[in-house]
Amino acid sequence: MPADEGSVPIGVADERRRAQVLGVSQSLHLVVTSAGGIAVPVYDYETAPELPVGPGGVLLLESLAVGARPIGEAVDEIVARVGADAGELWALVDDLLARRLLVEGPAPQPGPVTPDPEFTDDVEPPEWFVLLVMPSPVVFRVGSGRFDFFDHQGELQARMSAVEFLAAGEWRGPSTVQEAYERHVAALGDEALPKPAFRLLARRLLAAGLLGVFDGANPTHNPSARFADEMREAMQTEYRLARATESAVDAALARRAAAADRRVTVVPVNTEWRTPPSALGLIVAYAQAFEGGVLDDAYDFLPSWYTNKTLFPRLLENPGVFLFSNYSWIHEDNLEHSARVKAANPANVTIHGGPDTPKYEHDLLRYFAANPHVDITVRGEGEAALADILAALRGHVGDGPADLSVLAEVPGISYRLGDEIITTGPRDRIADVDAVPSPWLLGLFDDFAAGPPFWITLESNRGCPYGCTFCDWGSATLSRIRKFSMERILGELEWCAAHQIKAVGLADANFGIFERDVEIAEKIVQLKTTVGFPQAVGINYAKNTVKHLARIIEMFASAGIMVEGTVSLQSMDETTLVAIKRKNIKVEQYDNMAVEFRKNDLPLTVELMMGLPGATMDSFRDDLQECADRGVRARVNPTFLLPNSPMNDPAYRAEHGITAVAGELVKQTNSYTEQEYDRMEALRKLFLVCDRFGVLRQVAFYVRAETGMREIDFYERMLTVASADPERWPILSFTVQALEPLMVAPGSWKHLLDEVRDFVVQELGVPDDDALRDVLAVQLAVIPGRNRTFPEQVTLTHDYAGWFGTIIEAKETGHRHDWEQHVPALRSFGPASFTVDDPDDLCLIAVGLPTHMLSLKMLGWDLDSPVARAWVPKLEGADA
Repeated sequence: MPADEGSVPIGVADERRRAQVLGVSQSLHLVVTSAGGIAVPVYDYETAPELPVGPGGVLLLESLAVGARPIGEAVDEIVARVGADAGELWALVDDLLARRLLVEGPAPQPGPVTPDPEFTDDVEPPEWFVLLVMPSPVVFRVGSGRFDFFDHQGELQARMSAVEFLAAGEWRGPSTVQEAYERHVAALGDEALPKPAFRLLARRLLAAGLLGVFDGANPTHNPSARFADEMREAMQTEYRLARATESAVDAALARRAAAADRRVTVVPVNTEWRTPPSALGLIVAYAQAFEGGVLDDAYDFLPSWYTNKTLFPRLLENPGVFLFSNYSWIHEDNLEHSARVKAANPANVTIHGGPDTPKYEHDLLRYFAANPHVDITVRGEGEAALADILAALRGHVGDGPADLSVLAEVPGISYRLGDEIITTGPRDRIADVDAVPSPWLLGLFDDFAAGPPFWITLESNRGCPYGCTFCDWGSATLSRIRKFSMERILGELEWCAAHQIKAVGLADANFGIFERDVEIAEKIVQLKTTVGFPQAVGINYAKNTVKHLARIIEMFASAGIMVEGTVSLQSMDETTLVAIKRKNIKVEQYDNMAVEFRKNDLPLTVELMMGLPGATMDSFRDDLQECADRGVRARVNPTFLLPNSPMNDPAYRAEHGITAVAGELVKQTNSYTEQEYDRMEALRKLFLVCDRFGVLRQVAFYVRAETGMREIDFYERMLTVASADPERWPILSFTVQALEPLMVAPGSWKHLLDEVRDFVVQELGVPDDDALRDVLAVQLAVIPGRNRTFPEQVTLTHDYAGWFGTIIEAKETGHRHDWEQHVPALRSFGPASFTVDDPDDLCLIAVGLPTHMLSLKMLGWDLDSPVARAWVPKLEGADA
């Protein structure tokens, strides 16, 4: 019975409910993580987030998994045994019912019960001072009242009672046996294992590979501090930068005090320490240079490039003008600081700009109403606007509230005047961008060298000729591209190398659109080769030309610079492209580029957007399938309604039935319903796991060859069937619902593939023969898993690598969309071996990382094999 059909409020149980007989679903798995402990994994971020399970909950699940009994009796027993809170246990029951992880009646029992693993006595008891640790995350199957741990090949390695499972969970962080035992006793009291049994459990888990001796350099054995070195470096970077900034500001304030300086301070406010605030630096640099430095007579520009808690009070000592550049990830922090600025002194003037500051009237008025501390907002480019604002305000900022009426002739702004909000006319874009001095070359950001920061953002040009409705490229869409001088760009790159900046992000909307972009790439390669920096490059590639792209990517790859070839297609559906006013590259150009990248073993990623106006469920399926057909990775981004994008224009919103407000996901338009959006999201996550990270990519190829079913249709069919009948397909159900945030085996990859075999045979009619068994063996071999030994060689009845090669040849000779009709059957190939290796230690560093972290670190899941897609390996020392 679902939790919302007849259940009573949490913590209250009437007799009818207490008598209900419940069992544990076969699809229930528990995960142990270093941060969260024991939990039910995420099924849906909004409605079914990660669900912590305490000791009482684990004991309750054991009770419900053993056999049929009324839920009230089970809850009462656990309360009596360990003093668990009855309300919390009933809340757990409600949550599990809502997720369909409890079923009415006795718990379904799996097929033949796997015998308990044998434990040999050849594992020495760990010394009392040795730190042991469990990998994180790790998934356990709950069934028959036991908690089971399997290896990559599906062999049972550890079977535990609830009490033993709770004991094992005490090693989710590095602990000695004594430390873990003390926590175990504190949690369970008299129910805890005796100490000899606890020590024996540690030996059993060591033998099973579930515990390892803690090694701080081993990411798998260091789950509680997987990125400990990076975090330590980050803390040191932040500390050094804070001290350098404080010293610079202290020196400036001391000079001011000594000279009895009465100028108004101009304070850039930035709470992000990982990278210098490029936008604020450009704005201040332009203001300082405005009309030969005329503003210096009225204003004192403080070098406050990192505003931490210690520095901020110092910045409020004098009346000033405070600058905020709002991006989605920092906007809330900026508003909090802005409110403190006004509370400290109403005479302070706050100016907000940046792409997250609204420009449309309906949002703008709400913004001023919700944030009474905001005085002025800037639309579009901010350099000239700030200079004009400061020029107009000379003599009007000081001891009392500023007279903002003097801003009436300043274009491109809105400001507060009493109870009114005044909006001035539009401002032309800056024609000569070299009129904006470089803050890097002026030395404004030299204090950041104390860090140094992990990355910086540079521009080689500004503007975008396209008018895509979802985009607000610094409010510069549909504008002529304006170039910075090559001397400036090369100088800024040299600054980065000299200051050992690991990663450089080029903020161009279309890098590679100009021939000179090849020269910029050559400079980056030359600096990496001679100086060692930068080590990684983030680029948004040209959208309508690929003339220079392959050469640029090849240069970066040959120099060992982390970079992906990324093509931002967003959609390949003509109706959607018309709706979003987007013109993509010609399909034949894209196909040629995909071939070139594959032949040169270079990574290629296509960016798609989910939930665009004009899109449908069918067009979304087709977009994903186009990526599968070309053998490229798809990075699928949900569509956010950006405040200043053309998509947020009231007329456009009305035309396309957009119900989201600025800053929200677009979950409904005239072309799809919210229910269809939810379906797209489920398919997006499954495609990410199965295709981009390759968990079922080889199986999908084979199913298409045997049945003609497209890969995306196979994944969706699996999603539909597994979601509808989780008891019949428990591991598939877990995979389609909960695997994406975990990226670790659902108990065992072998068990998943066993269930997939049943699915394709029984549901899709694929013959259960030696060809299918070869496919499943290859698929198992190419999925990363812990505790594997490489190289690994698989003996096959049929040459899978040779068959795969014929698929690639067919695709690249005109049969990209119907290759299955032109490729001989796998069973027609003779025997062969298939070798897999892991030279980049993906099984060590990538297993268990959530997909957003895998993408951030440019980590793939393709082990080295004849069927692997190219990816950029993690480089030594490049942890940014």
